[in-house]
Amino acid sequence: MNTIRAWLSMLCLGLLVVACGGGGGDSSPPPASAPPAAATASVAVTVIDTQGRFVAGASVAAGGQQATSDAAGQATLAVATGSEQLLSVSKTGFAEQVRLLTVPSGRSADVLRVMLIERDAAVAINAIENGGSASGRDGVKVTFPAGALVDAAGNAATGTIQMQMTPLDVVNLDAAAFPGAFEGVPSGGTRAAIMSYGTAELLPLQGGQKLNLAAGKTAQIELPIYANVHQGGTQVALGDAIALWSLNASTGVWTQEGTGTVVASAASPTGKALRATIAHFSWWNGDVSSQMGRVNLTVVVPNPNAPIAAGTLASVSGQVVAGSGPGWVATASVPIGVATPLGVPANATTRIAVRVDLSTQVCAGTSDVSPQPNATVDVTISTVCFTVPVPTIVQPLDGTVTNSTRALTVTTTIDGSPPDTLDVLVDGTPDPNQHIGFAQFFYRTPWNLAPLSEGTHALVARVTRAGVTRDSAPVSVTIDRTPPQEVAIDPAPGSDVTPGTQYTVDFDEPVSPGLFALSDAVKLTITPTGQNTPQPLQATLAYDDAQQRLTVSLAPNQSLPLGTVGLSWGGLQDGAGNAVASPVAATWNVARTTHLGAFSLFSNSRLQVATNSAGAVFALRRRPNDGNIEASRLDANGFVPQGPAINDRTPIGDAFGSIAADASGQVFVALAQANAAGTASEVVVKRFDTAANAWVTLVAPFAVPTFNGQIVPTLELDAAGRPALVFVSVVNASPVLRGFRFDGTAWVDLGSLSGPFFDSRAMALDANGLPIVALKDGTSLRVVRNTGSAWVAMGSTLDGVPNGTQSLGEPSLAIDGVGQPWVAWTHFPSPPVNLVRFDGTAFVPVTVTPTPTHGHPVITFVNGDPVLTIGDDSTEVRRLHNGAWEVPLPAAVDGRGPIAVQPSNGALILAVTGNGNGVGTLLKVAFP
Repeated sequence: MNTIRAWLSMLCLGLLVVACGGGGGDSSPPPASAPPAAATASVAVTVIDTQGRFVAGASVAAGGQQATSDAAGQATLAVATGSEQLLSVSKTGFAEQVRLLTVPSGRSADVLRVMLIERDAAVAINAIENGGSASGRDGVKVTFPAGALVDAAGNAATGTIQMQMTPLDVVNLDAAAFPGAFEGVPSGGTRAAIMSYGTAELLPLQGGQKLNLAAGKTAQIELPIYANVHQGGTQVALGDAIALWSLNASTGVWTQEGTGTVVASAASPTGKALRATIAHFSWWNGDVSSQMGRVNLTVVVPNPNAPIAAGTLASVSGQVVAGSGPGWVATASVPIGVATPLGVPANATTRIAVRVDLSTQVCAGTSDVSPQPNATVDVTISTVCFTVPVPTIVQPLDGTVTNSTRALTVTTTIDGSPPDTLDVLVDGTPDPNQHIGFAQFFYRTPWNLAPLSEGTHALVARVTRAGVTRDSAPVSVTIDRTPPQEVAIDPAPGSDVTPGTQYTVDFDEPVSPGLFALSDAVKLTITPTGQNTPQPLQATLAYDDAQQRLTVSLAPNQSLPLGTVGLSWGGLQDGAGNAVASPVAATWNVARTTHLGAFSLFSNSRLQVATNSAGAVFALRRRPNDGNIEASRLDANGFVPQGPAINDRTPIGDAFGSIAADASGQVFVALAQANAAGTASEVVVKRFDTAANAWVTLVAPFAVPTFNGQIVPTLELDAAGRPALVFVSVVNASPVLRGFRFDGTAWVDLGSLSGPFFDSRAMALDANGLPIVALKDGTSLRVVRNTGSAWVAMGSTLDGVPNGTQSLGEPSLAIDGVGQPWVAWTHFPSPPVNLVRFDGTAFVPVTVTPTPTHGHPVITFVNGDPVLTIGDDSTEVRRLHNGAWEVPLPAAVDGRGPIAVQPSNGALILAVTGNGNGVGTLLKVAFP
């Protein structure tokens, strides 16, 4: 079969380890996680792309070591010898790439070539919550069901996403970009060689962040089939089953995850694709096990001009020239004079070519091999040598950047026979000042930089002996006399930032701290509110691959007080030593509002929030996919669901329940749901049992004779952490406000209050743990308190409306530091916001300035200060501090839905339910 896969498999089984990272010898290589040996080898890695171009700025890492490829695509790093090592190569815009590499014990140096493939342009999928599909090059395709994707915090992905799909043609040169080893662990098997029919990297993104499949969700994929012939020689046919594999990027080995089915695909080069179902995203691959032969290769260099040092390496390349393999070349290295086993494709002819570069000679030879499956052949390649002087420019170094206008000394060394003449060419033209017509041990020549323009210039040393010339490898020198300039800053200076903000500064050329550390040249500071002296902050500093983007973020586990954040980068310079030009600093304001998370909501249901005295934040919602009630707790990684769905049956009403938590984090939820018979409603209070991961009902549900959306159970905890509950029931066809308090074993009835129509209420507990309720019955608003057995009025009626031309908004109630209630509400059409406080005898008005222009107020207390949150076309927060109202603080947009607020360790937590958009947002507002 004419595919590249057999030869690539060879590279993983034989000694051609540096082409894809297999082990030497007949035994299986040790796992990638084996501890590295103390000895290391200097491995020179050359990074190229699928167009054959060298890739500069690629990060190459292995065993804790890291290097960056230069303009020639080369990076060198120390790699442990004698055991399998994982090497990763990455650069923005290219697909993920890892290699397995085993450098035999005793080697001090080795070489490796790695190919990267550029990621294809992303394909947009709109309204992903409803499902959808995306198709890309060569017929690669991904199809999602509804509700399939979540972000890193587990929140359902909605709106437009970008699907990045990068297929890899495994039957031509692109196959060198195949990620990981051509080895995998089949289902129920052990690690073995594999060969690919086609592979692709699949990456769903939103806002640049990777999305994941939600728990229990899968996606359907189609991978283009490039290799159209099975190893046995038969054509790949529709309906064939092919094993499906995903890349484990932490080990470099593929894992089988079931199988796929071959289907027709008009866009595929073969007209076929592998259709399969996946449960996560990575590189995916259709593979089978490969048949291999083995060659014991010995490279001989007869009659060299000078002794060959022990351990000298010969470069080896292999190319399948006939049979079942493709026409492709791979390279590796073997020690001279040592029989070395390597794997090659069976039932094919592979041409092995070797080359030895000595100080005075170059030696080369070839041999064709055709082993049978599992057979071994011995091959000795005796090279032919020729003599030629080899020039090397050792100074300046390749990639040197300078702003000098003086002469620069060029130093050239010669390996091999002495030349007759030496010339140094600048940009392809001999420089007369750098011509020497007689032999020297080494050569120093002056290079005048003054007349040269800014830009990159190429130096080549050319030697001549007996009329034959040889050039050195080119050395690039960049002349740069222009200082680097900041060209973009994000976020915009003067805007609000949070502890999680990442600051980026882009420059028009690469920059560095010169001889200093990056932390010396770049500083992140905070000037707290009310102070004038900036204070240093611990920061995480990094460059991008090209060192033109500086990224700065606050180091973990640091707080960020309110104030002004400053970033300075005046200590940076370009490679030529030019200091960065002004501006060299920027400032931002620490945001008082922090986004804690967002939830998708069922229909018009409300997002509820609770906090405890320890500052923990809890949320309660109805899930959009099934309408069930779910509680979540905020941890370091976002909101995490607490146990399974809480309700037993269908919840009742948009304001379906209430949540509270004690100081230890014990969570309680009150909810309204249909009763077991489905004929009426019930109110249930449950607590979360962490050990059992289950919600446990406190005693028994409270029956409500009707399906009434105004039940609205409201739950608060007293100082001892015991729940108190109020809700509206129906008695003799009339609405009744009912109250209960849990005494640790049973619910104590606090009495009932009848009324004509209770359509909304707000509740808080007094110092005795008894409820105080602001109660609206449609036309009037009043406050009642509970005595432990009955409800009594507090003061007179707060407000009323004469007819249908006016209305009262939903009330909010909070208890101040002396145990007295404050109440906020809206009177439509005006005034939009009313605020009163109880002075022990009556409710007295509290003037709010400036006068609010919109409504939906919520009142609470933070550090003893009244804080009023007002939601309408936008949401704003106002604090009454030291006897005066502070300037309103904008907190969110689309806050026209109901808002719930809770104090939390000197801050305010807002749960903003959007205006019918099915999204609830949790915000934290800090106060200076």
